Amino acid sequence: MNRIFLATGGVLELLLAAFHGSFPWLFSWETNLSSISNTNRAILHTANLWIILSLAVTACASLIHWRELQVSRFGNFLLFSIGLMWTVRAYEDVAYFQIGIDGAW
Repeated sequence: MNRIFLATGGVLELLLAAFHGSFPWLFSWETNLSSISNTNRAILHTANLWIILSLAVTACASLIHWRELQVSRFGNFLLFSIGLMWTVRAYEDVAYFQIGIDGAW
């Protein structure tokens, strides 16, 4: 059962990495970010690339090294860290996007 959860999480993280990869086109960054400084634009692009890389690495760990994640202390630490990251991310989504206001979901 744990392998199913890890595989599902890994696939979802790969899908989310692909979604993040589409941000520049999906949200028209070339147009919408033209009003901010080059430094802020570079920070946003760099942060997005690191998010994509982090999602891809944790997805591959979940899909390829699922057994090590379950049996080793480091694997358990990594799983706890990933779970903590998603918990904090869920809180931030509600706090920053104000779910339910102005059609945000």
